Amino acid sequence: MAFCEGPKQNSDDYGYTSYDGLWSLMKERGLTKKELISKSGISSKDYDLMNNKEDVNLKTLRKLCKLFNCNYGEIIRAIFSLIK
Repeated sequence: MAFCEGPKQNSDDYGYTSYDGLWSLMKERGLTKKELISKSGISSKDYDLMNNKEDVNLKTLRKLCKLFNCNYGEIIRAIFSLIK
């Protein structure tokens, strides 16, 4: 489910992607950035994109879902702004 919030730094007419679920899963499992990259097989560039609320491809998300044994919605959510 998407939540309506005010505009964010990297938002556009289509809103932005929140990776709060990913950060929570990492914290729960005690994973560092380096460990996440190593265990999931994602690139440091993809990590940086997510950290900056930028979009990544589905292959990257599938790797994360495999690592955490979860679905996309547990990692990401779309945020749309009501303000134009």
